[in-house]
Amino acid sequence: MYFEHEKSKAKFRSVTEVIKFILHGAYPKNKQNSKQGKLEERSAVIMGVFTYESEVVTAIPPAKMFKACILDGDKLIPKIVPQAFKNVEYIEGNGEPGSIKKVTFGEGSQFNYMIEKVEALDKDNFVYSYSVIEGDALMKTLEKITYETKLEPSPAGGSICKTTSKYYTIGDFEIKEEGIKAGKEKALGIFKAVEAYLLANPDAY
Repeated sequence: MYFEHEKSKAKFRSVTEVIKFILHGAYPKNKQNSKQGKLEERSAVIMGVFTYESEVVTAIPPAKMFKACILDGDKLIPKIVPQAFKNVEYIEGNGEPGSIKKVTFGEGSQFNYMIEKVEALDKDNFVYSYSVIEGDALMKTLEKITYETKLEPSPAGGSICKTTSKYYTIGDFEIKEEGIKAGKEKALGIFKAVEAYLLANPDAY
């Protein structure tokens, strides 16, 4: 994993190097890339917005995974991963762009709830975007977190899930690398649980 500054293309090995660059213009001595299994990651910090990108490969075709994980995820995920999400309740709308929903976390989570706003939904191209705009998951240090997920066909017949996460910080708050990794590992765990459910239930969706 590395961090890349968009304008200078400088690559950093840790959040500490990023902060040194922002405060003192200190470039890293070495450049480094990394890959871990099928999950590819890269990150960047630009003017208070921390961007994290990842890819994961699944054996499930895009249409089926998008329907299960995105279109029906509010019902399916609390059913198969109750320790992650207890329930999902719509406050406004019914899933279309502009909809607002409350997600109550399960007993296995350190957080209680979050409020999400659906930013975009493209059923034809398998693209979904939403923002976390309220809740203790923001820890009073983030204005919001925006996620965009896109599913593309993979050469093997499954799909590639590409996710871009943008963390909008408040004031001089410093994003901790370990916190980002922990959140992405939980998201990956939910994704894999949906994948396992679909493989065990091939007629679903």
